[in-house]
Amino acid sequence: MEFKRQLTDGLEKDVVAFLNAHDGGLIYIGDELKRTSYWTSTGQATGQAETLLLYCVEPRTTKEMMAHLEVSHREHFRDSLLIPLLDSGQLEMTLPDKPKSPKQRYVTVKKTDDNHD
Repeated sequence: MEFKRQLTDGLEKDVVAFLNAHDGGLIYIGDELKRTSYWTSTGQATGQAETLLLYCVEPRTTKEMMAHLEVSHREHFRDSLLIPLLDSGQLEMTLPDKPKSPKQRYVTVKKTDDNHD
């Protein structure tokens, strides 16, 4: 378990450390009163998916996500990363009733006490 006051560029190093641990872990972001937990568990995502979940704390387009991961094959990105993260509840659409909308964005789902492992 890690506690961070805010998102930083160095946070990816902490995520990699969790990926190397057998059981994964949690990263809490914020102060003690307003702490937010995001998914960071090795059993639920690949390294690219973990990077994507951290990047999508702010809503992002498919194009932005692909550029961040430096991937170019849209169908592979959708099938291997986007759909599994949506299906597992770790990522959600900002416009769920309009999945093909050009204004569609994706955002990491904050963990609550109900969805902790």
